[in-house]
Amino acid sequence: MRRVLVTGSSGFVGQTVVVHLLGAGYEVVGCDLLPANGRVPTHPHVVGDIRSNDLWHQLERYGIDRIVHCAAAVVSQAVRDPGTVRSTNVVGTEQVVAFARRAGVRKIVFISTCCLWKSSMHRAVLETDTPDPGEVYGLTKLRGEHLLLGEGRRTGGFDAVILRSPTVVGARRIGYFSLLYDFVFQGKRVWVVGSGNNRQQFVSDEDLAVACRLGLEYANTDVFNVGSDEVRTLRTLYGDLIDFAGSESKVTSLPATMTLLGMRAAYRLGISPLGPYHYRMIAEDFVFDTSKAKRVLGWSPTATNTEMLLDGYKYYVAHRDEVHADDTLSEHQRPARMGVIRLLKWVS
Repeated sequence: MRRVLVTGSSGFVGQTVVVHLLGAGYEVVGCDLLPANGRVPTHPHVVGDIRSNDLWHQLERYGIDRIVHCAAAVVSQAVRDPGTVRSTNVVGTEQVVAFARRAGVRKIVFISTCCLWKSSMHRAVLETDTPDPGEVYGLTKLRGEHLLLGEGRRTGGFDAVILRSPTVVGARRIGYFSLLYDFVFQGKRVWVVGSGNNRQQFVSDEDLAVACRLGLEYANTDVFNVGSDEVRTLRTLYGDLIDFAGSESKVTSLPATMTLLGMRAAYRLGISPLGPYHYRMIAEDFVFDTSKAKRVLGWSPTATNTEMLLDGYKYYVAHRDEVHADDTLSEHQRPARMGVIRLLKWVS
């Protein structure tokens, strides 16, 4: 049997995973708080909350053999309450584990995060490095890893593959990237914090979907890093985007210490969309070492950070009015509200 449950199947990543697995010959069942999206081929889809017993009772009739667990919550414009993040990510994963044990699921692939580390290690991060999360999302993802690795090995009867992923980018990933895309589209200054010579790794949604499939087919329990190759500095990356767009934008530096203090204050006051994860993303380095995934899974990234960002910009410009008007899209697929960043745009 090759029947896979994809949690969070209406989200940006979940949709791509569903399409990829269907194309690879798997039978797919999806579940999400949102209905199935029209871009995805027809497949069974159950609307519900992964924390709810009712959802899992509904899913029991499908004969699920494997699970790709994409569903998660992060503190954001849509979810301001850390308690919701904790319950969704921890209780939701507990429900996944309990279902797997009842249903005889053979394999769970879990999408984890680079937020397991609160600050840069100034080198590529290995799977053997000890996590040190500094905010609720990273803490709950680490708890999810422990649940899956511990229960799967000892009492669950299933194998678990953890995929530690940096920011996932693709043509339909709008979210906070809409802030950058709007500045470039309108020829405004594009701001970096400090020198802008920090490097932040991305991974494409398509490459992550391939890693999920390879994880499903891998015979053991293990942890793998995924991410792009050829990670350039943010200053260079933004310059590439400006050149591609033919924009009059210029990359300009902001003082690091004052900017980060201001960002933290604005977020606490609820007037900025940029939260704790973004502070590190715009000011520090973070790159995963992906050699283990390449060697053991046979996985390899196909898209560079520049290619992902250009694809995202092209999609945003082509669908700008549409995505701003569609309130049925998941959070990562609709533009972020600017809040106080609008003031920065006015002086740009």
